[in-house]
Amino acid sequence: MKKRIVLSIVAVLGVSFLGGGLWAQEGQPSAPAANVMAYVNGKPVAMDRLHELLVGAYGLPIAQQLVASELASQEARLKGVSVTEQDIRAEHDLTLKETFPQETNPEQRERMLDTLLRQRNMGRNLWQVIMARNALLRKLAGNDFDVSESELKVEFGRRYERKAVIRHIQVQTAAEAQKVYDLAQKGDFAALATKYSIHPSGQNGGLLPPIGAGTSQVNPALRQAALAMSRPGEISHPVQTGTSFHVLKLERIEEPSNVNFADVKDKLAADLREQKARTAVNQLLAKLVAEAKIQYVDRQLRDQAEKAVQPAETPR
Repeated sequence: MKKRIVLSIVAVLGVSFLGGGLWAQEGQPSAPAANVMAYVNGKPVAMDRLHELLVGAYGLPIAQQLVASELASQEARLKGVSVTEQDIRAEHDLTLKETFPQETNPEQRERMLDTLLRQRNMGRNLWQVIMARNALLRKLAGNDFDVSESELKVEFGRRYERKAVIRHIQVQTAAEAQKVYDLAQKGDFAALATKYSIHPSGQNGGLLPPIGAGTSQVNPALRQAALAMSRPGEISHPVQTGTSFHVLKLERIEEPSNVNFADVKDKLAADLREQKARTAVNQLLAKLVAEAKIQYVDRQLRDQAEKAVQPAETPR
């Protein structure tokens, strides 16, 4: 359970339920008013039945968020750290900027957040709990994050470098790769990718995200072949990576923006520090969870938590 705590701000399900099955049985004694959710034609609908259904359906993810917040609060009290409403608001605004980077209007971001929360069946009250916790964790993690000149140069290259947009077809043998290469000289490359490629991008006609010198997640051989092409429509000879073979087609070149390193250096540094801060916050929370003794008293939550940490059965 400890390793399964939900860290994503949008992964938690909220509480929204309409349905039957909550009726008190005919002839049962009336429940005390404090334990009644509602009266229907004079008959009580028990609160504990509602609790049982809601906890069974949505309890554990929300409980994990509350546990995480309690851990952060305990650590903050131990370290003498606190946050203000201004700190929580700053965390909220920063999270919205990171969640909706394409939108610059604050009011529109708030509307987009409302839409996202509705999609996740999550209320603003739980969102506020998460923002307060993250603000606490940010203070606990500190803000002394150095960014080296080399890190800035790598990030600058990653964001602003010349990039190649390619389609590619991945096959299992050299013979298949040669066949695809020959067919691609006259055929529709995207259609060939859909038909022959074993890579998931085949469903999208083989189209890959732009590749630059700093695109480390792409195999070096593929990256080199992609950047070696210069004419849109150019098709590479088969390229081998491990036990697979690839044929590439250049769609277009994205030239670097007219940006000087000195002009964006401060912005890059701020972004990198924020990345390091987020990493530190996640690491701190993971450490608090790993070291905590967490015991769920509610039977349903306890069963859900125990089931969540059971190892998957080995396939036979």
